[in-house]
Amino acid sequence: MLRIEDLGVTLREAILSNGCKLVLFERPGMPLAINVIFLSGSRFDKIGKEGTAHFLEHMIVAGSNRFPSKDKLATYIEQYGGVFSASTTTDTMNVWISIGDPADMSKAFDVLHEMLLEPTFEDKTLETERGSILRELGQTKSTPQGLVRMMYNTLFFQSTELNRPVLGSEESINATTKEDVIEFYKNNLVSGRMILVVSGGVKLEDLIKECENKILLPQTPRLILNKELPVIRKKTVMIEYDKNTDKANFTFGFRIVGGKNADIPALRVIANIIGGGRASTLSKKLRYERGLVYGVSAGANTLSDAGFMWIQTSVLKEKLQETLDIITGEMKRIVDEGLTHEEVSFAKNKIVKSKRMQMQSSESWVEFPDYIDVAGDKISTLSDYVEEIEAVTIEDTKRVAQKYFTSSNWYLTVHGNIKEDEIKINL
Repeated sequence: MLRIEDLGVTLREAILSNGCKLVLFERPGMPLAINVIFLSGSRFDKIGKEGTAHFLEHMIVAGSNRFPSKDKLATYIEQYGGVFSASTTTDTMNVWISIGDPADMSKAFDVLHEMLLEPTFEDKTLETERGSILRELGQTKSTPQGLVRMMYNTLFFQSTELNRPVLGSEESINATTKEDVIEFYKNNLVSGRMILVVSGGVKLEDLIKECENKILLPQTPRLILNKELPVIRKKTVMIEYDKNTDKANFTFGFRIVGGKNADIPALRVIANIIGGGRASTLSKKLRYERGLVYGVSAGANTLSDAGFMWIQTSVLKEKLQETLDIITGEMKRIVDEGLTHEEVSFAKNKIVKSKRMQMQSSESWVEFPDYIDVAGDKISTLSDYVEEIEAVTIEDTKRVAQKYFTSSNWYLTVHGNIKEDEIKINL
């Protein structure tokens, strides 16, 4: 079994004085990467103010007391060969900093201090970022892939807090005030929602000192979402009608469970078999045998308390039904007949071997775990991930397929010149 020690990595842990968990993947001599994870994503936006978490993400990198503009912040960290970024998902907000020489760790924490504890929320900056967010939303909606990506969260998690769009809408972005952003900042950038994951050639005691001196956020109780989100399925198909295209971009999938559920490893194996690369079964059937698509992909995305299995591709409109029939036929094969020993062994070996290749940079170590992987009493590590994949059996894959790939659990989002009555799902 692949262990982190085999890759020259040692796991260290600590709890800061404000209760924040600190995780260090110590890699002697390697560059430094830092990921600050907050369980503070778009699911925590207020109704009517969707996009507030993402708005805050923009503001914390846009200006601080020491660095009043983004270019000054960039100039400071880039002189040390460093980079910074931030992102917002449905579940989390993440702030990343990487720096080439771990001896410059204090410089990285200078930047984190300014971002997390000294944002200015100046009116001019707020309006500049509002315009930037509106352009980001417009750019996302201008592509079929971006539209479908926005749609499937809305459909898969309908009538729950997870269907709140990360970017928000034009109306909610324009309705969000400075007070809304500051309120979200005060309530969500706190120790009980925060985990710090670090990788590189630094020592734990030095890391703790930097954290205590520079990024000690207000203390709150630890927040863990451990109750599965309900499945609400009033609508199964969502279409963005476009009469000016002859293609149909679509995502077909199923609601699954949260990331800690025991069913997830088997679902990952299935996703790899059907759409994990050029050797996947759907690539063979849809591209190599019939020439219906250029590419097809599949995956199992998990959040703290929910998830979804997805299959995504693009076809000519007149080939959509044929393509859907092949996809659903493959799902029925897995349910009725099960996967072969060769398929499961191939996928497991591929997942484990490719993971070794992926985990070669400091950035890969801080990006691998998410909030749910490190929030509990025991950190879920790379070794745990590999062990769970290697333990998957043919019987496991058939069991989870029969549980989730059902006629009462599928969803479909489409962009194209297509109407709902032209589509039939045969499950």
